[in-house]
Amino acid sequence: MYEYEMQRMRSAELIRRAEHWRLAREAVRGRRAARRESAERAATAERAATAEREVSAEREVSAERAATADRVATVDRAATADPAAIAERAATADRADRVATVARAARAASEPHTDRPRRARSPRTA
Repeated sequence: MYEYEMQRMRSAELIRRAEHWRLAREAVRGRRAARRESAERAATAERAATAEREVSAEREVSAERAATADRVATVDRAATADPAAIAERAATADRADRVATVARAARAASEPHTDRPRRARSPRTA
């Protein structure tokens, strides 16, 4: 009878350990699932915030473009109404073209000549 009781106690202990092990694994699974869910929510919120920032930036750019187009249209209307303004714009554009041409020529003069072929190096002798 004594050995029978010892066997029952060992069996009960093994059953308790197995149950404890199952509960621990279940708790770990639950924590992992909670972390995954939390990460998904955070990623979704970040994507939404990024999309909102992009939409806001696009609105700002389009508003700036519209304002620039309005300014250009206003200047064009004023220039077409006033012949002196048309002449001034042409003179300014002509001056800008001349300055750009002079700057290109100066850059070309300061750069080394690249159209000359390079001298071939002689192979090293040992």
